[in-house]
Amino acid sequence: MTDGVSRLVGYSRIGDLPLVVGVGRSTADIFADWRQYAFSIGLLVAALWGMVIYLIVEIRQRGEAEMNLAILASTDELTGLANRRKFDETLTREWRRALRKRRPLALMMLDADLFKEYNDQHGHQAGDRLLQTIGQAMGTSTKRATDLATRYGGDEFSILLPGTPLEEAIRVAERVRDCLTELCHAKGVTEGHLSIGVAAVVPEHGETYGVLLAAVDQALYRAKEAGRNRIESVQVRGDKPTLVAHSFRRPAA
Repeated sequence: MTDGVSRLVGYSRIGDLPLVVGVGRSTADIFADWRQYAFSIGLLVAALWGMVIYLIVEIRQRGEAEMNLAILASTDELTGLANRRKFDETLTREWRRALRKRRPLALMMLDADLFKEYNDQHGHQAGDRLLQTIGQAMGTSTKRATDLATRYGGDEFSILLPGTPLEEAIRVAERVRDCLTELCHAKGVTEGHLSIGVAAVVPEHGETYGVLLAAVDQALYRAKEAGRNRIESVQVRGDKPTLVAHSFRRPAA
């Protein structure tokens, strides 16, 4: 550098002549265009990354919103259990799975005994607390991810137990009753009683889940007719529900 300017110099010989030409260009001039180009590219990349992050956040928020809406659409607001719509969807799917795998499918119907009289005596808020406590007892008594506890409608509930034989389903029903008593005492809720019908079937080709619904309805009807506050069960064999001699009644308090 003879003038204090930093340069990049290129050299070339001219033909066969004993002459070499050197051309030097200031490094500041060389990198000026590159810096401007790099700065523009950097801004573009930053803008693209900002857009990507924005889209990711929007997609995630939308997904969460859709998931929340789906949960709300399939959940009973009072008890937090699944609603009738969710029950119908799950029963259809589990019936097909049980038919394909030749596995038992158990269903339990639970009815709050004399609920109208309970409301009249203790008030509607107490009735709501009892329904919530029943829902909590059902949730506590069903541990498997495949089990579905549902508020079927009004004061009627159901529990769907895929892959469960009748004897195990009856034990679940007994756990629900015991848990309800414990929760009512712990929470200071005036205890109500449950009539429970339990049915189980291994689906056969040509059958629909109406066979299971009819059987569990029969079991629940017998529980009510026999005095309520009890469990009655039905095992479906072929296309005919068969009453199983199982009933349990808690002594009156």
